[in-house]
Order: sequence, then C-alpha cells, then structure tokens
Amino acid sequence: MMSVRCFASTAWRHTIQQYNRDTRAMTTTAPRPLICVSANARQPDDRRRLPMYATAERYVQSLLKMVDCIPVLMPPVGGAVDAAELVSCMDGFLLTGGLANIEPHHYEGPPFPDDEPIDPGRDALVLPLVRACIAERVPVFGICRGIQEINVAFGGSLHYRIHQLPGKNDHRMPRREDVTREEIYQLKHAVRLTPGGLFRSLAGKTS
Repeated sequence: MMSVRCFASTAWRHTIQQYNRDTRAMTTTAPRPLICVSANARQPDDRRRLPMYATAERYVQSLLKMVDCIPVLMPPVGGAVDAAELVSCMDGFLLTGGLANIEPHHYEGPPFPDDEPIDPGRDALVLPLVRACIAERVPVFGICRGIQEINVAFGGSLHYRIHQLPGKNDHRMPRREDVTREEIYQLKHAVRLTPGGLFRSLAGKTS
C-alpha cells in the first residue's frame, strides 16, 4: 500500500509540474484575470467541528460583479507557499478583512492580551506577498485587515484597538451573536476623497 501511495503521489506531482510548464504562458494572456483572494484560518466552535480556511462571500461576489475575473482563494498556510512564486502565477490580489489582527512582533508593537485572535499563517504568507506584488508590479488591493497588511509590510505600525483612542470611530463589526446583515453593511460615516486621487476620479464625487 505504501509503494502504491508513493507512486500515485509522484505521478500526481509530475502531472501538475508538466501542466504548469505547458500553461504558464497562458496565465498572463487569459481573457479573464486570475485574482487571488486571501482567506482566514477559523478555529472550531460549537457549530463547526473542524478548523477551516474561509473568507466572506461578499468579497468574491464583488469581484465577479465588478472585475469579471476568476477568483482563487488563498489559504493562510504561511511558509508552505512561496510568496514570489504565487505572485508570478496571478494577475492580482485582494487582501480581505478578518477577525484576527496582525501579530505585534511584525511591527514592534506591545504584546496582545491572551484572548486576542491571531492568524500567524496569514501573517507569514501575506506580508512577504505584498512586497513581492509591489516588486513585480502586480496589483494588490487591501480591505480592512488587508490595508493593515500593506502598511506593516512596508514598515508601518498599528494601534490594534484604535477605537480606544480619543476622537476615533469604532469601525469594528458588531460582536453580538444576533447582529444582522443590515447592521454589518449599513453606512457608517462620510469619506472625503483626495483631490486628483484615483478614487475621486472613479467616483466622480468629492465625498
């Protein structure tokens, strides 16, 4: 049984390698771009018995609606995937939000309390991936945690509970169990768009 498994594994690996060699040039010329969407590690709870890699449906559906791409979920597996190799295979990256914050040792911040959610596999993969995207001029777009990852990847710092600072809004998703979709996605505050900036040109508005 062991020899059969070993042969099957070798044959599968050879098939994938050959496929990659034959189709590598096709990736960059495909009519629909491949967009990698970062996923988060989720631990078991009362409703879920196994650990999962997942992201919110809304990220993927927004891409399908606005970009007409082929979305590919990226599991937070840390060093198991080489960031530079992954960047070479994709046409763009969407860095999603997530419950866990980036661990403070990545930006010389104070230690988290013991109950703070973390996702070390995502930290280890996405931070070098951001730098690889910029080096290779591959588009990368951050939302919520994704913006923080871009910041930290280039030496920025974070205040992981910024809502506790004077004059700052609480942008966090409501933590209640009975929170509704309407509450999650309702308008929170105005955003002023930078004159001459990309968002202002796309929106055609000042705010």
